[in-house]
Amino acid sequence: MLPKIQPGDIFLTRGESLLGRAIRTAEALWAPDGRAEYNHAGFFFCTCPGESIEALPNGITGRRWPEEFRGEKILIARHREMDPVRFWQGLGRIEMELGEPYPYHRLLLHLIKPLAEINLLDTYVCSEIVQTFLFFAGLTRDRRGWNPDDLEEIIWQGDPWRIVWGGVP
Repeated sequence: MLPKIQPGDIFLTRGESLLGRAIRTAEALWAPDGRAEYNHAGFFFCTCPGESIEALPNGITGRRWPEEFRGEKILIARHREMDPVRFWQGLGRIEMELGEPYPYHRLLLHLIKPLAEINLLDTYVCSEIVQTFLFFAGLTRDRRGWNPDDLEEIIWQGDPWRIVWGGVP
């Protein structure tokens, strides 16, 4: 049974495209455990129907849950302190990014992880969209440079994160 998502739930997905495999390979180089399971991230902003915000090849946009996630391995998590006020604070900052083109140049900076923290143009890849959302929601101190594997590591640490669902819809 698929979960009932809530605004502010974040997700990680694993794609098997060439780009997805390349992202996981680069993440694994910097990962403490030397592996990376997921190569994409986003968050849900609406529950009727479920809608996401994420950085996709066609820009900063979204997809419908679960229809447009079919066949992808996904992990959905919820921060226990996410509430409507925090959600709207985070979303208020991310709304400015909607419709912006995908910043492919940022992927190159993620090859050398310390460089990923440099963001002079204030553009975001998928995991940085989530990171910025969480930062402006007051749920993290960091604002730049995360990749999907960083998010996974934080989620698996447990409190204040709870796994809502994992699998392939």
